[in-house]
Amino acid sequence: MSTLEPAAGRPRSAQGRSFVRQRAGVAAAILMAAIPTLTGCPAQSDDRPSERGPSSAPTGPSSQEIRAIDFAGREWFDAVTNSTVQLRDGKAERRGDEGMDAYRWKMAGPPRYADADGDGDTDAAVGLAVEGGQTSSVSWYIWLWHEGDAQQLRRPIAEASRCDGLIEAVDPVPTGFSVEGFVWGPEDDCAGGGSVPIAYVAAVRQGWPVRISPRLGPITTCSPGELAEHLVPTSEVLLHTWPDGRSPVVEPAARYDALITDYSELTGRWTLVVALRGEDRICGWAESTLIRRG
Repeated sequence: MSTLEPAAGRPRSAQGRSFVRQRAGVAAAILMAAIPTLTGCPAQSDDRPSERGPSSAPTGPSSQEIRAIDFAGREWFDAVTNSTVQLRDGKAERRGDEGMDAYRWKMAGPPRYADADGDGDTDAAVGLAVEGGQTSSVSWYIWLWHEGDAQQLRRPIAEASRCDGLIEAVDPVPTGFSVEGFVWGPEDDCAGGGSVPIAYVAAVRQGWPVRISPRLGPITTCSPGELAEHLVPTSEVLLHTWPDGRSPVVEPAARYDALITDYSELTGRWTLVVALRGEDRICGWAESTLIRRG
């Protein structure tokens, strides 16, 4: 099991997600109830399509060719800086804006290999670290073997920084890649990096990276330290795995007993929620118009 060093803090990315604040007064009961829903910690995507179409079922002998790919010499998309970068010998550097440090990228250890989309071919999960300015972050991406080459999915399966959780391990499993790490609890501060353990399996469904264990859901963390506003939905709510209507749904539209959200900043089209149904806790992205008060 590999271990990643805790990264220093980073600013809010251009793609939007920041769960850096600490919510005062969140009851311990909310923390314990929401722990089963915890997932990983990547940046929120925009509405541009960046994944390919549905994964296909195995049609022939499985391919191991991706193991020969030199990811240290590939062009990458970095979701933290929302830019592409060409690695050479596993590293890259780009001059920063005036008065800012240069950005530096490097691979975060060797690739892990597993069949992430169930097509019978071996895929890879590879980490990319970036530092520069006030940014310091590590993100893990899936590279799918498709039509004779490795293709990177632009949305990470895990992301960490000092103020946004920690990644302890990314390892291959038969159904995808297991991720272990920590997210914030109600009593944590930024310097701690998180104290609530998380563990999930990431895979690819319909071309999108999603969590498949302990249940289907978004990669993004439903953290009880951040989602503190209770709402009673007035209609059925459809939960998605990403803030994008084209992404896989968590389950069919349903009427839930309540939703826990970060309503204080519910200004965009999508918001992350924990849907409550009896003792069940379901994490997903909901369209804001379906859960907004009034």
